[in-house]
Amino acid sequence: MTKRFSWLAVEWVSRLLDEREREIVRGDLAECGSSPARALREMVELVLRRQAAAWLDWRPWFALASVVIPLGFLLSHASRWWAMHTAIDLSNYWVL
Repeated sequence: MTKRFSWLAVEWVSRLLDEREREIVRGDLAECGSSPARALREMVELVLRRQAAAWLDWRPWFALASVVIPLGFLLSHASRWWAMHTAIDLSNYWVL
């Protein structure tokens, strides 16, 4: 059962790779006959290296600082305002 879960986890983690690279890596793991735990560890390490390499460029950091953080700030304040006003309206209806 744990082997099946480990291989399913390897399949799930491998989906974070490109399709060609995914097939190559899964083929290499099957060819060398690695254990499910080792295959999972190696797949996670490869995905982490690929994802970390994408953040070495300045563009993701610029997008994070100029778009994501300000929009997240505005969204959090808008949702807080909406929640407060909805709660006040609901409490007025509940009391009456």
